[in-house]
Amino acid sequence: MNKLKEIREMKNYTPKEAARILQVRLDSYLQMEAGAFDDNDDLKGLIPDLEEKLKKNKPPKLPTFSQPIFLSPAIGKGGTGKTSSVISLAGALSENFQVLIVDCTEQVDATMAFLSNEELQGAETIYDAMDKVDDIRNYIMHTANPMIDIVPSDYRLDDVESFLARKLNKDQVLRACFRPLVEENMYDFVLIDVSNHLGSFADVIWMASQTMYLYMIIRPKTFDLSQFARTKERIDEKSSEMSIYGNRLINIGIFLNEVNMQAASADATIEALKNLVGDLYIDEYIRRDENINHSQTYKRPITKYKPSSRASKDYFKLADEIVRRIERYENGKEK
Repeated sequence: MNKLKEIREMKNYTPKEAARILQVRLDSYLQMEAGAFDDNDDLKGLIPDLEEKLKKNKPPKLPTFSQPIFLSPAIGKGGTGKTSSVISLAGALSENFQVLIVDCTEQVDATMAFLSNEELQGAETIYDAMDKVDDIRNYIMHTANPMIDIVPSDYRLDDVESFLARKLNKDQVLRACFRPLVEENMYDFVLIDVSNHLGSFADVIWMASQTMYLYMIIRPKTFDLSQFARTKERIDEKSSEMSIYGNRLINIGIFLNEVNMQAASADATIEALKNLVGDLYIDEYIRRDENINHSQTYKRPITKYKPSSRASKDYFKLADEIVRRIERYENGKEK
């Protein structure tokens, strides 16, 4: 029997804190603590190093949440960088948090950014989970990053509106799938990637958790004020509707993506957006960086592919700000 549990309890760490220190999945850590790998000589040989690492290191000072935080880009105009934001934020958050990505798009870009065709061969997806109204944990796949898991998607979601029309209590389908995962509380963040349409699937996604946090993305080059206004109006209307049933849909902010600071209009765009949205404006914008596209080719978030890149630095700052804003809501400082 290894001493991981003894050391953790002596240090007064929670299992989640210990897993963060060791940069391993929480379920894997609990198995190691229980001695599940004692018969595996390769893994057993790693235990002394992990014990030493647990002795010498402290967990980062982080907010603690009573259940997983559900976070998603707001559904709206295509081409703003929703999928790249989910992938990159997952990478930034995974430095300290256990993250689950749920790909709810028919384009499957988030899925392909982490998994190969070979890994996906025969895999069941979010579509299957919704079809069976089944425990979402049965569809989770590990990625190369031990702090990021994913529920993959597939092209059948192209017909998701017709699929949902045949479901009873369709608004509750994803909520039912996620309920065991929420109760288990293995993940700190659940990031849901979304498509561009504002149909009934948006309602299903927004009802996946009792509290759903949204962020809005604006790409200066394609900024459409009327589209922005429609998306925000839809969020506000749905938020009021959901609050009647004790659910919360919270728009935590708006940030600029693919900003070219060399452009003469950059500063003017930033100031105009600040004046337009007020406190919703997030100061941390994402600069244009080709490394983001390259990173997805190599199945890694930008924060892992090239941590020194400007986009990586921007996403780390953005993730910190998003966590701060969510913490305020969770602590009751914002309503």
